[in-house]
Amino acid sequence: MPRCRTACSHREIAIGMPLACPHVGQYNGALKEKLMIEPSTKPGELDLNALEFELTDFNEARLALEEPPEGLQIASALRPGRWDSKRRPKLPTDRALVGRTLDWIVALPEAARPKRLADAYPRIANALAECWDDAPRANALLDDLLIDRRGGRRGLQPEVKEELQLLQRLLSGRLQRGAGG
Repeated sequence: MPRCRTACSHREIAIGMPLACPHVGQYNGALKEKLMIEPSTKPGELDLNALEFELTDFNEARLALEEPPEGLQIASALRPGRWDSKRRPKLPTDRALVGRTLDWIVALPEAARPKRLADAYPRIANALAECWDDAPRANALLDDLLIDRRGGRRGLQPEVKEELQLLQRLLSGRLQRGAGG
């Protein structure tokens, strides 16, 4: 790739668009003309296996990357609400902690209290409190929350994930004491 004619470290990018170096404005047109007059292949010697490229500018390229690929919008429109059938109906308790959950949090050791979980995901905290006394069921719920079985899920905030992992260790210690005693 040719270098800028000044002593700077910029490189020229000649693809039918302005060159990248701010110092080349005065000879941009001359270089473009030179490239068009002296093509790399002579007419009649075209390589049939060569790829064809379309000249574009950076703004058009950015816009193309921001838009979803063709067909993706159609595919998502074909199955609106595909997860709705798999989810349980929303309950009023999904947005606030219930009394049982508050009691459960207070009963946990201070270091193991899931404060961030309760703030960010009260529905999950309520579900954990409901099944906490049934250790295998609580362990299954924690596994479902910590392990991505569907792939591509956004996941929980790192702080919330750490709280869930701590609860899982607390629960596994409880299970081991129950199995050994």
